[in-house]
Amino acid sequence: QVYNKILKIKQSAQQMTNLVSELLDFRRFTQNRFILQIEKRDIGKFLKEIFLSFSDFAHQRNICYDFQCNPVEIVCWFDAKQLEKVFFNLLSNAFKYTPDGGKIGMIIATDNGNVKIQICDTGSGISDLDSAHIFDRFYQIDVNHAGSGIGLALAKAFVELHGGEITADS
Repeated sequence: QVYNKILKIKQSAQQMTNLVSELLDFRRFTQNRFILQIEKRDIGKFLKEIFLSFSDFAHQRNICYDFQCNPVEIVCWFDAKQLEKVFFNLLSNAFKYTPDGGKIGMIIATDNGNVKIQICDTGSGISDLDSAHIFDRFYQIDVNHAGSGIGLALAKAFVELHGGEITADS
């Protein structure tokens, strides 16, 4: 029982730390003081590491968890620290809305010299109205789930700073 309480406190502290970090990033971004630290890396390998960090959670919840990258190596320029935030946010949201026994997948491919990354899940989905606003600052689909409404807005900003685009389909 004591261990569970300590674990819960640790998780709460980590959530608070993540929220403060998001707020600081949000502030820097809105003040145009954000500079990407771009380096040449294999994005497939990079994303697989992020993907694997959720494997235990997927196993605990009996979620079919699949990673595909074709071609196997995709070298491009990106800011690893910022894209890590993007994909942790997207995968966290996939887990938040996917029921136990569901499916979550990440598919990475190239298309005419561009990298296309998809996160797919069998979650509850979102309405067309919500879909049009999920990348807006402070927008929350469901007030019953924890979240600040900043994560997806920052994800969109970081993706666009990389010259990309982010969309959602239900």
